[in-house]
Order: sequence, then structure tokens, then C-alpha cells
Amino acid sequence: MDLLRQYLLSLLVTFQVVFQLLEVLVPSYLNQLSLEKKLKQAQEKYGHDTELSKEEVALNKELYSTFDDYLEMVVQFGHVTLFVAAFPLSPLCALVNNLTEMRTDAFKLLSHCKRPIPESAVDIGAWQTAVQAIAVVAVFTNVGTIVFTSSAVEEVYPGIESSGKIVLFLVGEQLLLSCLWLVEVLVDDIPEDVQNRILAKEFRREQTLLTESTKQLSPVKSAPAASQHPAPTQPKVAGDTDRSRQQVHQRRSSSPPVNEDSGTCKACVLM
Repeated sequence: MDLLRQYLLSLLVTFQVVFQLLEVLVPSYLNQLSLEKKLKQAQEKYGHDTELSKEEVALNKELYSTFDDYLEMVVQFGHVTLFVAAFPLSPLCALVNNLTEMRTDAFKLLSHCKRPIPESAVDIGAWQTAVQAIAVVAVFTNVGTIVFTSSAVEEVYPGIESSGKIVLFLVGEQLLLSCLWLVEVLVDDIPEDVQNRILAKEFRREQTLLTESTKQLSPVKSAPAASQHPAPTQPKVAGDTDRSRQQVHQRRSSSPPVNEDSGTCKACVLM
């Protein structure tokens, strides 16, 4: 028990700090050496005033892979859960380590890696199965550590025999497995508010698609028939009006005068 506790303390405190420093310093040093080598080659080819562009510096960075980060987290989760009975402060050490790990990973993404290509995923894949398997195995390791290697059982049950310890082990691991199953059933993988937001977003997307399809399928309104609108009359020109007035005046002057009293023609009376 004491040896296991010392091992976990050194692993979660000393090694984690050293690994984080190496994870930041080593890639920085290697990237700087590579940039200096490329700059020297460019200056020998194009002149001493040549400098590397931002695009060339970005191309020199390495591709980001999630495998190493997932592997580190799963290994840490295994050390914390499998042997938490031997070192109860291991979750606190892991929490502090993860808080600093967030910043070092962010620095690594911004400084040492190319911009990652976003890809959609339903879950974390096989890592989820590994985490669930570790959680199940942790039940047996912790119960076994408490029952068979710790002095707590003998203090509670003085003079207990090996058969009694086996019974306690079986009862304890069944209880913890039941609790694990209850947590798996009662706690949703996706919180309710997140699920509601996903459904609302999906509803808005379908509504937008339906509106667009309706606009495309609706018939175009036909223009009104020409017969419904009378043809516009041409405006009268001033010259045409004057001409028509002259014609009317000529007709009046050429026609014989009429006697206003009798209503007969004057030429007819003289005859």
C-alpha cells in the first residue's frame, strides 16, 4: 500500500510536471531549429536579406493529432480511478494537472501546430469504451485494495478470516457495480438543455428548407391580358388642332348663307 502510494504521488506530481515542460519546450526547440535551417537555405539561394513569410513559417509546423492527448488523459484516468483507495489525493492532483494542461495544450495549438481541420463526430469513439472498461475494473481493484491490503477491515471486524474478507469483497463490488449502473442509467449523456437546443436548431433548419422549397415550387403570376387595359390614345398635337379648325372655317365660308327668319337660302329668294 505504501509503495503504491509513493508511486502514484511521484507519477501524478513529478512526472506530470516534467512531461508538460517537455511537451512545450522540446517542440519549440525543434521548430526553431527547422526554421533556422530553412532561413539559411533561403538566404544562400536568394540573398542575405531574405526572410521567411508567415505562410512558410506556418507550413513548417507539425500536424495536430488528438491521439496523444486522448492517450494521456485515459492513462491519467486509469491511475486515478484504479488506485484511488491507495492514494485518496490523486483526484486533486489530477485536477490541478488538467488545469495547467489546458493552457499548455492551447499554447501548443497556437505555436507549434498547424490549424486543425474541423471534423464532425458523434462521440470520442473507442476512447469511450476504454474509459467505461477502466471504470468497471476500478471497482474490483479498489474494493480488493481496501479489503485485502488495508487494515481498515480488521479494525472494523477484528479477527475476520479470509472467507469473511472474500464475502465482503463480493458484497462491496456488487454494491459499487450497482451504483455504477444507476449512474449510467439516470444521468443522460446529453443534458436536457443541450438536447433542447439541438432540437430547436434542427427545427429551424427544416423550417428554412421548407420555406425555400415552397418559394421554388410556387407558380409565377402571369401578366394581365392586353385586352383588359385599353390602348393609350395618342395625344393631340397643336398643329393637328389648328389644321382641323381651318378646314371647318373653309366649309362654313363656302356654304351659301341661310336666312335666319325663314330658314331658307338667300340665293333661292333672289331667284
